[in-house]
Formats: sequence, C-alpha cells, structure tokens
Amino acid sequence: MGRRLLALIVDTVFATLVTSLFVHTGSLSPDHVQTLNYWSLVTWFLLNVIGVGFFAASPGMVLLKLRVARVDGASYVFPLRAAVRTVLIAVLLPAVVWDRDHRGLHDKVAGTIVVSVS
Repeated sequence: MGRRLLALIVDTVFATLVTSLFVHTGSLSPDHVQTLNYWSLVTWFLLNVIGVGFFAASPGMVLLKLRVARVDGASYVFPLRAAVRTVLIAVLLPAVVWDRDHRGLHDKVAGTIVVSVS
C-alpha cells in the first residue's frame, strides 16, 4: 500500500507542477490558490485517465514500477474504465476500502488490479 500511496502523491505533485506552467496564480491569495487547485485536479484526472487508459500506469506508477491490469485478461484498460477508476480514487473512500488481496473498491468496480512490475 505504501508504493500506491507514494504514486498518488507523485501524481498529485506532478499535476500541480504541470498546471502551474499554464495557470498563473499571481499571488498566494486564497482565490488564486483555489483556482490552481481546481485546475490541478483536472490535470491529475487527465493524467490518470490517459496514463492508465492507454499505458496501464500513471506517471507516479511508472516511477514506482506499478501497473494497472484488467482482471478479465484484456490487454488495455481503456479510458472509460480508467475514468471510472479515477473518479472513485478522487472520492477517496473506495480507495481506502480494500479486501484481503489489497484490491481497492475502486479497482473492483473498474474490474482492474494494481500489480508490481519489478
């Protein structure tokens, strides 16, 4: 679970850095910071859907040698399944509820599992 959490943190920081290239906050006022946060969430969502949907891993997962696989054995996760999984991760509750195999509720709903590639 530690590597998965670290991958999520890496993805969040990466999304914020990418967003900061395009969204000028101007100052540290709450309104500007909130705007950056909203756009960072959109960037994080897109990075995860594209990364997991087409490449089976988000940038943080690649760094930590994790991969998302479908439990039915299909070769691609595809963006729709990745979007469902990402929305449920954003809600957070499904991501912290898991079974004895450490498969989160978000993975069960999406029909996926996180595996180590190392």
